[in-house]
Amino acid sequence: MTTQYVTIKGYIRDGKLNVELPDNVVDGEVEVKIPIPAEEDKPLTEAEIRELMTPNPKTIGEILEELKENNVKAFDYELDGAIITRMMRVSIWDVFMDIMRDVKGDKDW
Repeated sequence: MTTQYVTIKGYIRDGKLNVELPDNVVDGEVEVKIPIPAEEDKPLTEAEIRELMTPNPKTIGEILEELKENNVKAFDYELDGAIITRMMRVSIWDVFMDIMRDVKGDKDW
């Protein structure tokens, strides 16, 4: 006996499966396969979205404390405010210089 499969669409409401069957389906036992998304594929709830959309900024002190707790060191010395400020200034200056080179050519600024 050859078995043929047909794909039908339906919906689940209140724990009941509702489908419209084609006319040529005979009475008998059926096997229903329903895709269930894995935990990581499930859509986010409204509360989860709200939590992700709510900013939770940390102060530089909290960031530094967290780095100290985890023994994170940058370039073999501990990060402090002066080092972070210098790193930010150097980075901003480098970006500025790159922009000036692009705009004016390779002149010495």
